Amino acid sequence: MKICIVTKSIFNLGGVQRVVSVIANQLSEKHEVHILCTNPKYKIDRDRYGLKESVNIEINKVHTLNESAVFFYRLIRKFNKITGIFNKKCFAGLMLKIYYPQKVRNRFKEYFNEKNFDVIIGAEGENSLLLGVLASELSAKVVGWQHSSTQAYFNTPNRYLYNQDILCEKFLKELDDYVVLTSVDKEQIKKKFSIDAVTIYNPLSFNPRRGSVENNKTLLTVARLDIQTKGLDLLLKAYKEIHTKYPLWNLKIVGDGPDKKKLEYMIEDFGLNNFVQLIPHTDSIIDHYLDASIFISSSRWEGFGLAITEAMACGVPVVAFENTGPKEIINQNGKNGILVPSGNISKLVEAVIGLINSIEQRRSISEEGYKRIEDFNIEEIEKQWIKVLSRG
Repeated sequence: MKICIVTKSIFNLGGVQRVVSVIANQLSEKHEVHILCTNPKYKIDRDRYGLKESVNIEINKVHTLNESAVFFYRLIRKFNKITGIFNKKCFAGLMLKIYYPQKVRNRFKEYFNEKNFDVIIGAEGENSLLLGVLASELSAKVVGWQHSSTQAYFNTPNRYLYNQDILCEKFLKELDDYVVLTSVDKEQIKKKFSIDAVTIYNPLSFNPRRGSVENNKTLLTVARLDIQTKGLDLLLKAYKEIHTKYPLWNLKIVGDGPDKKKLEYMIEDFGLNNFVQLIPHTDSIIDHYLDASIFISSSRWEGFGLAITEAMACGVPVVAFENTGPKEIINQNGKNGILVPSGNISKLVEAVIGLINSIEQRRSISEEGYKRIEDFNIEEIEKQWIKVLSRG
């Protein structure tokens, strides 16, 4: 098969970029794989996520309009995102023009048809919806790939596909297949858009390797430094309580992102400068997992939770807020991980302290979590993708 994955970029930092790279690498062993990056800001950097030479990369500004048009459409989109004023059936034509101008559609259509792809995958909401809009004019099979929770995609103010329901209702059903990350998302997409989605997990990005959960008094979070999404403000509030009772336990936060300065200020305000480390993204992320005794996921919403599976693959017991992704991964609460009510800091503190006080529980959850990650093996995930891509 000749496969194209269209995305903004896979060379900046993020879970989507890492997952797309892993899937593309695996598919390229038996198929011709192309990745179309539409954001020219990031240059080709195969080393960032170990992207193989067998994966063809093109950075192409096929979506570009002149500056005045770009400014006008951005302004109208922002206004609609805030107010939803155009998210009505009577404005469906205008919405299409605002989000996917005819010139942009024509450029994408010409590019895709000239390349003669067998299958085109739209990574994330915007590109999935684009393929739905173009579906009737393309020779290739088109697949949407949702990378966050349905709740986050359609109900989170000012994010993702918020206030674009009228377009989603009309065009997502034009896709040949729609891939989601969890069984909950599958149910919600069915209810919201009458689409029979396919559930495919994100694969592990490295081979499992267990460390020790006994020797190091280290709590770990691996996340993009986005306070609102990743709940890092909640994490610091929880750690402040934990540190009061267990001052020898430190916290590492590994990642980069727009809120680094805000987090530094929060850490200073809480008087935790000597106990919380902000560590930039690193290619040797596995070393941080192997050095940790407990992993904490404090996300307000999480489409999947790649870092959770990575922690489990290294034998680190996980405590997570119970939202869509973590609930799918930790499918035996208290056995292969611990889930606490989303946003509940006191329950998060209670669960972490419980693990601090019990090496036996840490060992047990480590063992069961390690068994669970067999379901995220890349060879198994590849089989599921091939089944979707090859069916008529």
